[in-house]
Amino acid sequence: MNGQEGIDWEAFLAGALGAGVTALEFWRMTPGEVCAAMQAANGRARSELKRSLYQAWYTAALTRIKRMMSLKKLIRDDERPPDDMEQLAREHEEMVRNSRIAGTLAKDNP
Repeated sequence: MNGQEGIDWEAFLAGALGAGVTALEFWRMTPGEVCAAMQAANGRARSELKRSLYQAWYTAALTRIKRMMSLKKLIRDDERPPDDMEQLAREHEEMVRNSRIAGTLAKDNP
């Protein structure tokens, strides 16, 4: 689709359908709009994958910590200001240390 060659409409439609664009929407949109919709769908899929990977990592980390932190500490309804990122980093390091300690203890006590 560089302007020099013809568009493979079947492949373009298939990609759009895969991105969640309906056939009716596809034919009413410009090629640029279809590409933007496909890029947006790709971004959403990447964000979802990243979220799933974070969830898997934290689930694994929480199963390894020696002492479980409180649910209130894990789930916060308040929005943290950007200057509180240092506290988040300290809490993350604490979780990592606890998971390493638990991993070491598990190896010592099979």
